[in-house]
Amino acid sequence: PAPSEEAGTKARFPLRDAVEEGTWTATVVDQQDSVLSLQLSTPAHAPIGLYRLSLEASTGYQGSSFVLGHFTLLFNSWCPADAVYLDSEEEREEYVLAQHGFIYQGSAKFIKSVPWNFGQ
Repeated sequence: PAPSEEAGTKARFPLRDAVEEGTWTATVVDQQDSVLSLQLSTPAHAPIGLYRLSLEASTGYQGSSFVLGHFTLLFNSWCPADAVYLDSEEEREEYVLAQHGFIYQGSAKFIKSVPWNFGQ
């Protein structure tokens, strides 16, 4: 609810010509008339959660800020720098891409599995 650069929940960065690994980066992918398509790259250690993406533009002494939208940042189990990285392709398929599986419920002495549709 209160983004801050110190907590790692707020980042300000310029548009760049190329993606820079390990840091927040925005690059222009395409521009058609008044539509600008951007590619975002985030550091592997960025906190997961809901983010607001804003564009700050300035010309001379006047500046404006525009909210472009919101996005949810998740983990990347394909990225070796991410804490949830899985070296095994088979484990990644099961953990991330599975549509159906089981969740486990109960207490420490009585655990039961329940079939689940992850609906990804």
